[in-house]
Amino acid sequence: MVDYATIIQSCKKGIDDTDLPEDFDFEEIKAKQRLFKTGIPENRVRFFLKSRAMAEKALLDHIREFDMDLLVLAGFMRVLTPYFIDRINGGPGRHRIMNIHPALLPSFPGTDGYGDTFRYGCKIGGCTVHFVDYGEDTGPIIGQKAFEIEDTDTLEDVKRKGLAKEWELYPQCIQKFADSVRPGKPR
Repeated sequence: MVDYATIIQSCKKGIDDTDLPEDFDFEEIKAKQRLFKTGIPENRVRFFLKSRAMAEKALLDHIREFDMDLLVLAGFMRVLTPYFIDRINGGPGRHRIMNIHPALLPSFPGTDGYGDTFRYGCKIGGCTVHFVDYGEDTGPIIGQKAFEIEDTDTLEDVKRKGLAKEWELYPQCIQKFADSVRPGKPR
């Protein structure tokens, strides 16, 4: 659908402001994002936000043709910027992007939640469904499921147990959202 890698690679040759979405405001997006800590070079932040906005605009062009109440992420493995989030959510507190994470947040955000849980030596693992906000895996938690990690478990065992819990949890959280949306009630 949208090839992020190709878009980002083409941006390495330079980004002309005319290539950016018309409604992209770098200063506004930079002020909202919570992905970068202070001290990160401005050019790195600028490249990240601009290149992602170009990819996210292409994604939005595909999504906008659908009438949707909720965008459900699974295996997406990309951090969304405020540019995209604001265009789906439609306003503060109106969360409409749901994600599943392979750890019991707020512990172990990022791409390798089960691996981080296992390497840390935790005896309990789990998964979390949360709404997407401007940080990485920091949005409001909708639900969590936990499982025991035995001394004999391998990382593959942890991933297998976690995936089984994900298959239980995600549909429950989607249903919870659907039950909260009533006809005529703005979300």
